[in-house]
Amino acid sequence: MTTGPRLYGVNAVVADDMGVIRSALARILKLQGINVVGSAEDGREAVELCELHRPELVFLDIRMSGYGGLDALRSIRALGLPTRVVMLTGEATMESVSEAFDAGADAYMLKPFTLAQIIATLKKLGFG
Repeated sequence: MTTGPRLYGVNAVVADDMGVIRSALARILKLQGINVVGSAEDGREAVELCELHRPELVFLDIRMSGYGGLDALRSIRALGLPTRVVMLTGEATMESVSEAFDAGADAYMLKPFTLAQIIATLKKLGFG
């Protein structure tokens, strides 16, 4: 498996209601040298982790049950943190992409994602 630049010192939170997605993404990020400081299964937990750890990077599933990714994104932006937020989704529509960027998303990734897509997104955001 090819990896990109090692990004030691970057802290991240991963939020997705599917455990397999959270685990896979966390594992990939760790291979890139990113410290995954929290894993959340809903948006409310993601916001709490962001308040606690103040990560540089957050991956949020746009559609989580209850307090979803867009709600979490708005709450994270309200905290005033310089966190870069990547929205994750299984189905991208123009409306959902537009809504995510309007709410303050920095990037958008369609599931299932590849290692190359994650590395490209990290580079686009200035990590590496």
